This record gives sequence, C-alpha cells and structure tokens, in this order.
Amino acid sequence: QNADAPAAAPAASAAPVKKLLVDAYSRHLLWLKTPEEVADAVIEMGFDGLDLTVRPGAQGHVDPERVTTDLPVFVNGLKAAGVPVHSITCPIADADSPNAERILDAASKLGIKHYWWGTYRYDLTKPVLPQIDALKPRVARLARLNAKYGMKAMYHTYSGPGTVGSAVWDLLEVLRENDPRWVSFHWDT
Repeated sequence: QNADAPAAAPAASAAPVKKLLVDAYSRHLLWLKTPEEVADAVIEMGFDGLDLTVRPGAQGHVDPERVTTDLPVFVNGLKAAGVPVHSITCPIADADSPNAERILDAASKLGIKHYWWGTYRYDLTKPVLPQIDALKPRVARLARLNAKYGMKAMYHTYSGPGTVGSAVWDLLEVLRENDPRWVSFHWDT
C-alpha cells in the first residue's frame, strides 16, 4: 500500500439483518388440543411462532363464538410455553361477518396484529370488472374496522378461475385505495 495515499474511510456498519420469522399454521395441528401440546409441537419443529386458527368446531383451536373467553387462555398458554401468536386465521370476509368485531377486539387486546382474511369468489356467469368494483366498498369498510383495532387483514390468495386474487391484478385493484396498514394480502404460491 502507498504510504502517501490517504487512509481509507472506515466501512459503514451494515444495518442489522432481521431474522425471517416462520410461523406454524395451527390448522395442521388440530389433533393437538391444549396450548401446551401445540407449543411443544411448534418448538420441536423449529418454528418461531404460530398462526392460530379461530374457526368453528373441528376447524379451529378456538371457536369464534367463544373468542372472548377462549382466545386469551389459548394465546397466553402458548406464550407461557415460549410460542408467540403472530396472527390468527378466522372466518372474517367483511366488517359485518359474524363475530368479526369480537374476534378483532379479543386478538388486538392480546397484541396480535394480523389475521388471514377472505376468500372472495366470482360469479363466472357475470362480468368480472363490476364484481371487482362491488368489492371495493366492502374492503373499505373492513379497513376502517381494522384501523379501529390496529389489526391488518391479510387476504389469502387461492388459485382457480373463480377466485378473486388468483390473477393478482384483480386483488391489487380491490386493495389499491386502502391503507396497507389495515388490508393487504397473504401470498400463497
């Protein structure tokens, strides 16, 4: 190195890299009934947290009809065992879906900020564009409800010709005018 050359400036410190968190989906663990059993499985499989099903009957770990009493018990049991709940999957398609407000209120009080939302289907006997336009006010109402509770709805995409979001552009058109803090999508490849 040339002794007359100016000293090199110290390298800028790199921004810390955030670890990618990967959650288990409790739908695949429905045979496990208690928070402790679910937590043990999640930890054994090496996941960072859980997307907890809040669905009726045998489809979920917490029944939406009992969300105000059962969700805190299940979530706190998971947390005590070392498994955070980052999101829930629940039967909310619109702001006026049964139990929507109760589910969002209970989840937000537990620090959960995301939920799996959807899914809309087209009537393939009718033009698609008017159906997309008809979804926009529904989504706007849902965004307002989510803002009230500090929750983000993540629309789950499915494939298939009758499913809104399978083409992606249609869902983006529906979401375009809404604040992404309150409505977004959960891309399923």
